[in-house]
Amino acid sequence: MPRVAAIEFPMGRALGDVGNDELHRNILLATLEVFEQAKSPGWVEHLPFKWPHPVEETTWLPDPPPPYLKIIRETIDDIVVRIRERAIKTL
Repeated sequence: MPRVAAIEFPMGRALGDVGNDELHRNILLATLEVFEQAKSPGWVEHLPFKWPHPVEETTWLPDPPPPYLKIIRETIDDIVVRIRERAIKTL
């Protein structure tokens, strides 16, 4: 059954900083609890953990970004272009 345990942490660091075993364990246990309690497909639960560093000092994407982000961005750009072209044709 599809379900999500969401956490607002930087890409590639979903369990927090390297070496923070206690936080890693707590996130994993909370995630398993969400999966156990999910009552329907598409269930989304936002975990209560907060990123421990100032947002303005955090790099949210790795540098360089993973290749799939380029593909997603190009796909979105293509969709926008097609929508605009259709809108122009209907005027």
